[in-house]
Amino acid sequence: MDATCFCCKPLDDWLLDHLQTGFFAFDRPGTDRMLSSWFLASEPGSYIAQTYARAATAFWETHKDLVFVSKRRLWHRLINRSGLYSRLKADPPRWFSSPFTRWLKVYPYYWFHYTFEKVYREDATFREHWDRTPKISADSPHRLWNQGLATPISAEVKKEVDQRSDPLYKLTWKVNDDMFSPGSGLEYLLYHSGH
Repeated sequence: MDATCFCCKPLDDWLLDHLQTGFFAFDRPGTDRMLSSWFLASEPGSYIAQTYARAATAFWETHKDLVFVSKRRLWHRLINRSGLYSRLKADPPRWFSSPFTRWLKVYPYYWFHYTFEKVYREDATFREHWDRTPKISADSPHRLWNQGLATPISAEVKKEVDQRSDPLYKLTWKVNDDMFSPGSGLEYLLYHSGH
């Protein structure tokens, strides 16, 4: 769990119900990502966790010379301007094809997430386990973030925070004084919600 997660419910109150396959991650934080990486849970020996870890390790063992795509400014601009990013968003594992790994020698910001989808597509047992894993949308932990941590908290979100509807909230390490202004979402969560 990232240090930027703020727990609202004890893990025992919700997580065990979602570990039926031995693995849990919040579902679909974006159209191009199957899971969030800021909160992962696994039981020892989980097929998903072990297979995923092997795939992530193998990626770096095989591609030690890759550079983060935005550091290759020319390629980054070309990929942006050509509309290729949109096509890659629709099919993220394409980042692992030869044009990117062998010729351009770049990797995307969400390589970890895209690796998960690549394994999901290629491994039937992995796919079956993930499909059976009970899902919680990544939208709920992002509720305060999406509203704006520095903006006044809405009555709807305030009610959800007070009722502890969401198991946790994903916050940020990029904090500024505005986020703590009276009535902001972050100020309410930290000082007035009773958490």
